[in-house]
Amino acid sequence: MNECMYCQPESLRRSSLMTKVCDLPGSVVYLFRDQRYAGRVVVASRTHFKEIFEMSEEQRCQFFNDVAHVAQVLTELFHAEKINYSIWGDKANHTHVHLVPKTQQQAEWGKPFLHDPDHPIHVDEHTFQVRVDELRKALELPSSF
Repeated sequence: MNECMYCQPESLRRSSLMTKVCDLPGSVVYLFRDQRYAGRVVVASRTHFKEIFEMSEEQRCQFFNDVAHVAQVLTELFHAEKINYSIWGDKANHTHVHLVPKTQQQAEWGKPFLHDPDHPIHVDEHTFQVRVDELRKALELPSSF
């Protein structure tokens, strides 16, 4: 757990890949710097769990409620026709879900999203910060969620 980039308050690896958007009740949301897919985020469990089944039922429900809330916001903000969800964890042994907004106009429609860390697509810093701010504002939880 000591080497987990999601558990360390200051992780150079994490900050090189993504920026924190906000805390939710059971998770932390990060926007990927690689914006090949506008709005691609990671929703990481607040607590370190290697596997989903290690969570209590309450923690698991809260975590997936957060994932659902983020997916709804991404759909609205980025006009996604589908959100792709991906859970790997081979290298980052902390329960987290990649949420990737997709549209039919993208070349990869109908296929798994393209994860190409050797050829990231970065937007300018202003555009990136606008996306962070829009997500942060939109993810404020209404009292009924």
